[in-house]
Amino acid sequence: MKEGYKMTELGEIPLDWQVVKLQDIVAEFIVPMRDKPKVFDGDIPWCRIEDFNGIYLSGSKSGRKVSQEIISNMNLKVYPVGTVLVSCSADLGRCAITRKPLITNQTFIGLYPKEFTNTLFLYYKMIESKVLLNTLSSGTTIAYLSRNQFENFKIIVPKQQSEQQKIATILSTVDEKIEVIDAQITQTKELKKGLMQKLLTRGIGHTKFQDSVLGEIPENWKVSSVGEAFNICNNLRFPINRDLRKTIPGNYPYYGPTKIQDYINEYRVNGKYALIGEDGDHFLKWNEWPMTLLIEGKFNVNNHAHLIQGGSNSITEWFFYYFNQRELTTFLTRQGAGRYKLTKNALSKIPIPLPSLSEQKEISNVLSTINDKLSILKEKKGVHEELKKGLMQQLLTGKVRVVQPELTAV
Repeated sequence: MKEGYKMTELGEIPLDWQVVKLQDIVAEFIVPMRDKPKVFDGDIPWCRIEDFNGIYLSGSKSGRKVSQEIISNMNLKVYPVGTVLVSCSADLGRCAITRKPLITNQTFIGLYPKEFTNTLFLYYKMIESKVLLNTLSSGTTIAYLSRNQFENFKIIVPKQQSEQQKIATILSTVDEKIEVIDAQITQTKELKKGLMQKLLTRGIGHTKFQDSVLGEIPENWKVSSVGEAFNICNNLRFPINRDLRKTIPGNYPYYGPTKIQDYINEYRVNGKYALIGEDGDHFLKWNEWPMTLLIEGKFNVNNHAHLIQGGSNSITEWFFYYFNQRELTTFLTRQGAGRYKLTKNALSKIPIPLPSLSEQKEISNVLSTINDKLSILKEKKGVHEELKKGLMQQLLTGKVRVVQPELTAV
């Protein structure tokens, strides 16, 4: 055993840490009433799991608020400021700290810490305990943890609140950086959305416009169909079932309609292509999910996506950007509840505006720059999330101790 550590039922921990039940460090367990308010006209926010975004929770995205009169009449539970909310059912173990008094549905339990327990530390400790919480859940279809299970749930904590504070400060600093990057991603996505709406219909620098089946477009643009302007290369598709893919692992991506499904040791396609789904439920989420992928290099595609390549008067990128987030409902055939199919024949007949090749390239370059920025931001966010994950594993278990102002191993 490492010097300065002791063995406990939860493994090896520092000598000045302890194993406790949540009831030892939580002053009050607040369980909401199951009844849902019928009138939302007041001052106290009513929140759901959808409102969780980041460390702190202060309001409802839906804007729903409840009056003190209804709260009293229905005997609803109000979480005070500084309560650690933990989901005890849907998305078990998801957490937030209340910044304002608020109420919720029965999905949550509120942990109001005792004076010697750092609220932010408890928040991170509950996040770190998410996997273990899920192993304790009961319920056949929906996981659930009772108040009694929370009260008797065991964690390890530093005895000194000052060390709890230092750990929480380090982790929250990383979280704050992730929130900044998230804001930059959201801002860049909004910029991209606005540019796409403008550039893909109005072009660059045009002053004269014409009416068309697609609405008003620049006077010197043409309207064609996908089949006339592009090459649909579905002959390059080659479905390989999952069992066979397991026997040929490699470095070449195997694509489905919306993402990479596997990597194998052979490829069938080489070049630059746009993919658009042939079937699936993603068509219903066109405003949230991209409908197309742009791929360059050596890869494989299954039979659930169409392969598109530029023609003599079009570039592949123009198809990719134009249909990236575009509703295609009128061109789909239904295959059951919530599942639709875009046949090759239907795809080939979809109208598409065609600027000159030079303008297609210019517009694509502008949008590509925005995409590159988004990729960099997402990669940066991933790096910080991995940093946070590593710090949580080390700091919240006592494997690495905090000695102000630096981290040092004991």
